[in-house]
Amino acid sequence: MPKHHASATQLSAVAAFILGLLSVTIDGHAQQTSTPKSEEAERGIRLYLAGERDQAEEALRVAVKRRQDDADAWFYLGLTLHYPGRSPVEGRYAEGIQAFKTAAVLRPEASAWYGIGRDLTRMDRIREALQAYELALGADPGFVPAISARASLFLLSNGLSGAAATAERALKLDPGNAEAHWVVSMAQLRQVHCNPAEALRAAKLALQTQPDFAPARLLKYLALTNIFINSLSDAKFSQEEQLLQLADATAALEEFLKQNPTAAEGDLWRGQLESLLTYADFVGRPEANTMANDLRSSAIRMPRIIHRERSEYTEKARLADVEGLVSVSVIVDSNGTVHGLLVLRPLSHGLTESALEAASKCRFEPATRHGHPISMRVELHSAYMQQPAIPKHRQR
Repeated sequence: MPKHHASATQLSAVAAFILGLLSVTIDGHAQQTSTPKSEEAERGIRLYLAGERDQAEEALRVAVKRRQDDADAWFYLGLTLHYPGRSPVEGRYAEGIQAFKTAAVLRPEASAWYGIGRDLTRMDRIREALQAYELALGADPGFVPAISARASLFLLSNGLSGAAATAERALKLDPGNAEAHWVVSMAQLRQVHCNPAEALRAAKLALQTQPDFAPARLLKYLALTNIFINSLSDAKFSQEEQLLQLADATAALEEFLKQNPTAAEGDLWRGQLESLLTYADFVGRPEANTMANDLRSSAIRMPRIIHRERSEYTEKARLADVEGLVSVSVIVDSNGTVHGLLVLRPLSHGLTESALEAASKCRFEPATRHGHPISMRVELHSAYMQQPAIPKHRQR
């Protein structure tokens, strides 16, 4: 597939949300560390916990300069450098990793290695982040934040079974871990033949634990959308029931956007609201009412694709080893054009946008019923896999 170079500082919605959760988790652990003897370090930690990040960073820099053996000061300096909301700067990421590494050398603890993994994730250095989480678990095999973080990263490479199993391990240790519930839900939704009701259940469990957990809110919307889409091909659902399911999905997306107005990829999800309106119109058409009943009838001829646009595997996704499937529901109109592009299964690092762009350029020979062109819904799938590098020559 062609390669597309994305902005080095643009985080995907999923990755950004994961990082927010990691920061909250590590903050909670950090407060349990021992109080250092250095007065400047104590002041820096107090400022950090009070939310005065800039002043905390200044005090902690002084503290580690005066006492280079102060593990707590190094640890909190690492936290301060990359607190959520601060501008992502490559140099600060590297500096934060070095601060955590120094803390880990001075006092080998899981939390320091976990901090390194968090910052490596921000830099999309996923393989190194996984190694850091493994070192965290080497220091403390029951350190749940590192277990759930590894599960989240397994999702990036489409390791669905490994992600789900690792998340279940975290939940055995901490049944209230929101991130682990989110991983279980996402792994279910990413299956080709998924059970969206199960994905919705896991997403709701995550929200019960952490009501402001943005990834679970978005996942709740996706699960509800898949439930609605499935109902369109099931004759037991009435038009009224389908519209109610569509209303539930719309409300979930509106709630997500209201609570996260500046979310990464916000424009993508705001665009989905318009697509949902298209489906409200589609459900109300007379031709849609009998679609589930006569879909297999000889009177129906399915749409035939006459031009399929290839989606791009973004460079950012390649560097982060992101693999998987993006599924998009589209309505093929009676003239063969597509509209109502609705994301059913997303991926991060620009791959969802790539799949949507490609889907919008596909063209079909429309479906017919008794020889007359009609609108019909179809699903388009874009598979993304790492391609092995081809050597220019072989050594003999």
